[in-house]
Amino acid sequence: MLDDLAGRRTGERIQVLRERKGLSRPTLAGLVGKSASWLKGIENGRRLPPRLPTLVRLAEVLGVGDVALLAGTDMDIGDAASIPLTSFARIPHEAVPAIREAVRAPLLTVSGTAVDVAGLADRVAQAWRMWHGSPTPPHRRGPRPAHAHPGRSRRRPADRRRGAQDGQRRPRGPLRPRPA
Repeated sequence: MLDDLAGRRTGERIQVLRERKGLSRPTLAGLVGKSASWLKGIENGRRLPPRLPTLVRLAEVLGVGDVALLAGTDMDIGDAASIPLTSFARIPHEAVPAIREAVRAPLLTVSGTAVDVAGLADRVAQAWRMWHGSPTPPHRRGPRPAHAHPGRSRRRPADRRRGAQDGQRRPRGPLRPRPA
């Protein structure tokens, strides 16, 4: 099997393996999420070899256990003689089911007890008094991005803009010759 692929480009190797598997070009291209013309370009050498994620998908569909088998003479994979397909498999973690359940759980649950409206109103009024009665001005109470501070502008002054000289503004838009 390796003798047939020795000295061949990546596209030629994909074509040989596709034909051995008995897949048509549109079928293989569809299974990896590409078009038949894309695959034809790869196989004929008109396109660059596919990137690693696409090579991994091609190896999965073609039943090749080693991604390096698809890499031809037009790809430099270094000194790696083997890149097992299993090295790209997702490793399951024991916490994944619990995380998945937490993400899918409803965010708001209604309890059977009635809400204390008077207590809630008191807490809102207290927060309002604290916010508006603070000796610190509102714009200095918490961290804000630099561009959100009043009085600060993201634009440079006219005399500091690129290309401006002697306080002149830089022309905007495409430069067109003036009619004579």
